[in-house]
Amino acid sequence: MRLFYLLFTLYGLSHIYVFVCLRRAFGGGKWQIPVLIWLTAMAVSWLWRFGRMPGPVGEKFQDISFCWMGFLVFLCYCLIAADLLALLSRLLAFATKGAWLREAAGHLVAPRYVPLAIALALVLFVYSLYEARNPRVLRLDIATAKLAPGARPLRVAAVADLHLSSLIGPRMLERMAGKIQALEPDVLLISGDLVDTDMRLRHEDAAILRSIRAPMGKFAVSGNHESYHGLQMSLDFMKRSGLTVLRGQAVEVGGITIAGVDDGSFAGRFEPDSTDVLRVLSLIPEGRFVLLVNHKPYYPEAALGRFDLQFSGHTHAGQFWPGELITKKIYRVEQGLNTLFGAKGSSLLFVTNGLGFWGPPIRFLAPPEIVLFTIRPEEPHP
Repeated sequence: MRLFYLLFTLYGLSHIYVFVCLRRAFGGGKWQIPVLIWLTAMAVSWLWRFGRMPGPVGEKFQDISFCWMGFLVFLCYCLIAADLLALLSRLLAFATKGAWLREAAGHLVAPRYVPLAIALALVLFVYSLYEARNPRVLRLDIATAKLAPGARPLRVAAVADLHLSSLIGPRMLERMAGKIQALEPDVLLISGDLVDTDMRLRHEDAAILRSIRAPMGKFAVSGNHESYHGLQMSLDFMKRSGLTVLRGQAVEVGGITIAGVDDGSFAGRFEPDSTDVLRVLSLIPEGRFVLLVNHKPYYPEAALGRFDLQFSGHTHAGQFWPGELITKKIYRVEQGLNTLFGAKGSSLLFVTNGLGFWGPPIRFLAPPEIVLFTIRPEEPHP
């Protein structure tokens, strides 16, 4: 809760900062009244977001406020950079007494750089909208001695964090599904946060997910957002979408074992405890290749060496720079493939950027992605 209050305070202060910059650039005038109303409405909209403002009007207002949030990120970046540059030029001019520096500093005034900062922020915002809607495909080859020599390689398409909502609807989902289908996977994995709104009437989304062909199965686990919006509603949507939800369970598929757990944020809500990684791993015979699906990139130290590969999401790679620096600090793992060492051996952990977005509909230097694992037998050494 402290983090929420901190973020809300920073968000509110950013609106004040923008208004101060606009006044410095354009002076006073009647324009201030509508701008103040707009900034105030956008600043408090986050509270409405967490209160789930009802109805289609509330949903549309929420979408507008999220788009504004994305633009505001870049606007603050550009304004802060311009203010720092202006301050630095003045300090250098004072320290060196250089005439050309004083002249340059005289040009770096708010009426000149604020319009440029707004224009640059708009360009960055438009690019971030494009980046968020164009996922990349990452292909990883995983060789293991736990598959019999000559066994057919298993193609596993894995995604996380689709966050289906009013901003990510059937059209965008259909494009995502098309990219997944083009990989011709044997198995599809969805590592949580599939939904981010009430999905009871989202029949078209369910049909699109059902249409993805993965002959050996389509599996999912819950993320924290499934519980935010009603766990049972989310689980019902997953089942209508043709997904097998793994809740502290393991299944054998194509020569490997896929294990899945519910997101641990709400462990107290689940009975029996379907978030216990060690309990699930204890049910799996030794010698099996274990692909563990866990929404957050957490793992018990005692589990290392007992699973071969964990697929996780949740971090979004920060979604926009410099968010990845924060997620690395919190979760202490890198985006992409990590090798982890424990007392019982090593395990691989893959942390995906995710496929959708939460909040502002943007990604910046954190591209969405679909991961294709090809799990194959190790080639015999000569």
